[in-house]
Amino acid sequence: MKNFISIFILSFLTTTWITGQTLDDALRFSYENITGTARSAAMGNAFGSLGGDFSSLSINPAGIAIYRSSEISLSPSVNFNTSTSTYTGINTEDKHTSWPFDEAGAVWTNRNLKAHDKGVISTHFAFGYNRNNNFNEDITINGKRLQSSLLGEFVINSEGITSKNLNKFGSSLAFYTWLLDTLPGIADSY
Repeated sequence: MKNFISIFILSFLTTTWITGQTLDDALRFSYENITGTARSAAMGNAFGSLGGDFSSLSINPAGIAIYRSSEISLSPSVNFNTSTSTYTGINTEDKHTSWPFDEAGAVWTNRNLKAHDKGVISTHFAFGYNRNNNFNEDITINGKRLQSSLLGEFVINSEGITSKNLNKFGSSLAFYTWLLDTLPGIADSY
C-alpha cells in the first residue's frame, strides 16, 4: 500500500511538469465559432438549452425531445481566409475560399398514435455532424534568397561563450555535433 501511494504521488507530480501545448494553443483550440444551423447561429447558439434544433444535439442531446416530426438538416457555409506576410521586404498575400458544411444530420421521431400520460410518449433518434471550429488556412511566404543559414545564427549567439553556457536547445546542439567551436584554439571540457 505504501508503494502504491508513493507511485500515485510521483505520477501526480510528474504530470504537473509535462506540458503538451502552450497557453496560446489552449486558447486557440478552446475558442468555438458560432456554427450550426442558420436558425441556431442567428440566436447565438442559444438552442443548446432551448432544443428543437439540430445544433442542440452536440450541446444538449436532450434537446431533440422537443421534435414532433422527423427532420433532415444540412447547413453549408462559406469561409474567406486571407493571410499576408512580409519577408525580406517582399509582401505576399494569400486568399483562400472554402465551402465547408457546418452541420449535417437527421432526426427521426416516432410518436405513438394515441396520447399517453404515462410511459413512453415518443422516441427520438438522431445522428449528425457539427463543426465547432475551422483551422483550415493557407499561408504563403516569399522572399529573396539570402546567403545565410541557421548555423550563422548559432555562431552569432555563441560568440565568446563557453560550451557549458550555451543555450541547451540552440547553439549547444550545433556545438555537440561539431558544427561550430565557441572559442577556437581553446579545448573545452564537455
